[in-house]
Amino acid sequence: MCSNGGLDAGFCLISGARQSPGAHALWHALARRHILGFVSLREKRLHYLGEEASEQDRDELETRMILLGKGWTLERLQRIAGAELAGK
Repeated sequence: MCSNGGLDAGFCLISGARQSPGAHALWHALARRHILGFVSLREKRLHYLGEEASEQDRDELETRMILLGKGWTLERLQRIAGAELAGK
């Protein structure tokens, strides 16, 4: 089982620009218990892309994965972090 104490404590995690195959697998394992999505960090703002990202978006250095910690929703992310949600 994966250790996810920080996520269970309510921390959100944003990946680096690139991940190894092992790190990518770990994030997807953690996504079994936490919301996983894709974000783009552009112009010092967080833009939520959705649960999936196009191949073109995934290839961009600004595109990252995000795991929402316990107690977080997309609406809370938008309200507190100022994230722009796709389609809204």
